[in-house]
Amino acid sequence: MRIEGRIIPPKGKEKLWGVEIDSIGVFTQGKSLRNAYLMAKDAVELLAEDAGIPFEATIEPGSEKHTFTLGCDDARSFLQFTLRRIRESNDLSLMEVSEKLDSNSPNAYSRYEHGTMPRLDTLEEMLGVIDPDLDLVFKKRA
Repeated sequence: MRIEGRIIPPKGKEKLWGVEIDSIGVFTQGKSLRNAYLMAKDAVELLAEDAGIPFEATIEPGSEKHTFTLGCDDARSFLQFTLRRIRESNDLSLMEVSEKLDSNSPNAYSRYEHGTMPRLDTLEEMLGVIDPDLDLVFKKRA
């Protein structure tokens, strides 16, 4: 599992490279392209650690210009972190997501943020409720 981010090259007199991972609400900058990738990796790892879900992130340049993908070797932890960040980036509480999923209990959704792996159809439904602009995409690596 990986999520996509984009690199924003410096323009004009700017010297910093921007990094945006919109789906999880991360924006950072670096002094070079290489440094921008390192800053993105560091930002995500710090957020994961703060959430009590530490992991080591990996970044791979994308197949399209100025894109990259971010992931880690622990799919369960990465999904747990990603679901939480997507929900928080959309300013939704656990109760609000549960209600949108037609559930009376915030525990119904919360269990996925705590490591229970959802079925693919459940994951699609959750993502559609949290952020209708997100889509699961299967894509060959470059």
